Amino acid sequence: MRMVRITGWLIHPGREKQGSAMVEKLGDLLSQHKGFVSRLHIQAPRMPQEVATITVWEDEESANAAANSESVLALMSQMVADDIGHPSAVNSGLHALISSMP
Repeated sequence: MRMVRITGWLIHPGREKQGSAMVEKLGDLLSQHKGFVSRLHIQAPRMPQEVATITVWEDEESANAAANSESVLALMSQMVADDIGHPSAVNSGLHALISSMP
C-alpha cells in the first residue's frame, strides 16, 4: 500500500533561503531511496519560515528506511546544529496510508 509522508520544518527568521535550499536537498536525498515515487516541495510566500516536503512511497517500510538513513538524519541534524531551523510538529508521526493511488 502506498504511503504519503509530510515532513515540515520551521525555518529561523533570516534563514529562509538557506533553509528552503536545505529542505530541497533533503527531498533530493529522499528521492534516491528504494520505493520513492514522487515529491512536492512547499513554501508559502506569506510564511516563508514554514517549509514542507510531501513524499509518496511504494510502502511504509520504504518511507521509514529512507527517513532513518544515515544521509537523511545527518542533513536534518546539520540543519538544527547550524541553527537554520527545526522539525515542525507535523513530523510527530503524521502520515497517511492510501490505496487509491496509481
